[in-house]
Amino acid sequence: MTTHFPFLRLPREIRDEIYRFLFRDLVFDRNNPQDRSEHEKKRSIDPRLALLQVCRQIYAEASPLALRHVTICCMDAWDMLRCLMSMNPEQIRQLKYLNVCYSIVCFKLPYRAADDAPSSSPRFEPEPDARGFHVGALLGLFPGLELDLLVLEDGMSSGLSGHEAAHGPDLVESLLQADGFREVRANIRAAEDAFAGNRRMDGTRGGCEKDFDDYGPSWAESIRTRFRGRPGWSVDLFVEEAACPSDHWDGFRDAGVTARDGLEQRQDAGLEESEDRCFLAENYWTFRACRGDGPVAVPDGGRDRVLGCIGYYFQEEGPLSDEEVKGASDGLRQLFRDRNYAQIVEAEEVADLGADGPYDYDW
Repeated sequence: MTTHFPFLRLPREIRDEIYRFLFRDLVFDRNNPQDRSEHEKKRSIDPRLALLQVCRQIYAEASPLALRHVTICCMDAWDMLRCLMSMNPEQIRQLKYLNVCYSIVCFKLPYRAADDAPSSSPRFEPEPDARGFHVGALLGLFPGLELDLLVLEDGMSSGLSGHEAAHGPDLVESLLQADGFREVRANIRAAEDAFAGNRRMDGTRGGCEKDFDDYGPSWAESIRTRFRGRPGWSVDLFVEEAACPSDHWDGFRDAGVTARDGLEQRQDAGLEESEDRCFLAENYWTFRACRGDGPVAVPDGGRDRVLGCIGYYFQEEGPLSDEEVKGASDGLRQLFRDRNYAQIVEAEEVADLGADGPYDYDW
């Protein structure tokens, strides 16, 4: 006669420990699902999740713990948005580990500049403007999000070339200003160029020198107000000191960044540690920020916090004004307020700025 172990008679504390042990290192990989057959998709589901189908009581007890331990790997930032939009508020609060093959998401937003803005500038045309948003800004759309670890593998195209000096600092700025994570690790494309001054652009067509002063004060202010004073905080950047202009190197440190010499060695070591693309940046990161102790969740009522963006006319017109950035932030929040998925998809499709958004625009 077959006997069954009386699992549900165990104390709840012991059952929870069993759930935690079972679900540790659980991975849900959303990468390239279109290349899989339905049979392959079913086989790719971790068999440990079968526990959730045993009975309603086990589902109620175990499902919150499963989500707290699973790492969700997203194809890109747009896939990250789709994933988070599919979750209810409680599931968003439970999610702790997110891995994104990072890229920019662009939307056509119903924002117009002030009435007294110069009409000759194309950014003030009456049609809605297209705006690009980095991951840090997009996290602010999901109140309650409180990741323990956000891992970003740079998915920007290799054609960025001379724009790395803008892309890298812009990404870091969005992350330093963001809520929603306790620690972030990012593998930034060509960081040795983006942060060592080898290729520089200041937002104008062609390319010219971009000083650290163009983005350093924003970094310093974010670190001062959102990191300093918390036990365990740190902001680390790997750059080659020998290739980095002295004003950049000194500026990193003055802003509160721990600038570590030896980017090349860090890259080599990281590539040897992991061949799994979904987890590459976990060991191979060129930027890391830890918020330390204290609240990190996206506030439910934080409507006044501006979600930074990049303008459609990035190369042609230079940086956006504070008013334009605030208007784009308001437009993005309005777009996501009702979670109208069809409307959000349409706003993304009609932006049509290419894979790398404003950095990829063909002049």
